[in-house]
Amino acid sequence: MSWLEKAPGARSPAEEFFGHRADLMEEFKAFYGTLWDEAVLDPALLEMIRLAVARVHRCDAELAIRHEASGLSDAKRAALANWRSSDLFSDSERVCLAYAERIPFEHTAITDAEAEAVKDALGEAGYVAFSVAGSLFDAMCRVRMVMALEPVQGDALHPPASAKGVLR
Repeated sequence: MSWLEKAPGARSPAEEFFGHRADLMEEFKAFYGTLWDEAVLDPALLEMIRLAVARVHRCDAELAIRHEASGLSDAKRAALANWRSSDLFSDSERVCLAYAERIPFEHTAITDAEAEAVKDALGEAGYVAFSVAGSLFDAMCRVRMVMALEPVQGDALHPPASAKGVLR
């Protein structure tokens, strides 16, 4: 439970918080949604990155969200906890997941070689999108945890993210 009163018209725990600044919420939704809407990165990869960052944080509120339209299979979603040993992940996905897991608490220790590996896998534009996405996923986990936002169980989103709908 958050320390704030629910914002009027809120449709989710995140909107209960962000709704106190509706202008900021709309700008955030537009920016966050662009990561998914512009398709610079494969939405399934974005979903894996989001979940990897949430797992590092142990952020139940973020882990409860399912961007089902991302195309991430249930098998891969289930295997994310063991992506290093699972045959379901490609080499480029492994490079991205390793980097993503370092964003929350080890970002200053990321090496040039690790950054180059992600750039090689995704290209320059993809690396920028990946970096912004990982940082936003990290920030969203921190907001959810600091504000004690409750998870919404069975929260499947169509389309991915929140540019066109409720901010989960």
